Amino acid sequence: MEPSSFGDNYTSLKAQPQSATIQLTLPAVTPLAGQYLCASQSNPTQLEWKTPQLIATSMSTVERDALNSPTAGLIIFNTDTSRHQGYNGRGWYDLY
Repeated sequence: MEPSSFGDNYTSLKAQPQSATIQLTLPAVTPLAGQYLCASQSNPTQLEWKTPQLIATSMSTVERDALNSPTAGLIIFNTDTSRHQGYNGRGWYDLY
């Protein structure tokens, strides 16, 4: 513990310096455009390239219509129609 300026009122804890060796294994392959480096789920010291993914929020038509002032460009997955839908500022449209 580390005393405050009053001498006997302890206000914080101070840890001793820690030392550890961490060895990370880099992937042997070159990344594709847009990929990022992250730890493997099965082995956190094994690094691998990942491709970013977008997972749209899932909601029913009732939930979608209850959104208060959706922003143009918003994309959802409508669970009633099993389609991705986008809002263009005036209405909802199927994206495919």
